[in-house]
Amino acid sequence: KAPVYADSPHALYTQKELYEMLTDLLRQLPEQHRQVFIASYIDEKNNIEIAKELDISVKSVIRYKQKAIELLKKNLKNYLSFMLLLMAVKHYG
Repeated sequence: KAPVYADSPHALYTQKELYEMLTDLLRQLPEQHRQVFIASYIDEKNNIEIAKELDISVKSVIRYKQKAIELLKKNLKNYLSFMLLLMAVKHYG
């Protein structure tokens, strides 16, 4: 959802709007893909920890992460640098 003051992908977005875009996209992922993404990139768990936690193979973890990143890159290509900044700010606050 674009902010009310934006009509193009080059417009400025607030941190909240970027976060909402990210969470909306993550909701589109299958449940295990989303769990893997969050465990890896938000909770900073490694592939082995995630595989054990979700009772799946490490190869599945890697594949699910790749699928999640592909979806995000495809849908957020115009905003990727902003998203990375948002994730860094949220993480290192």
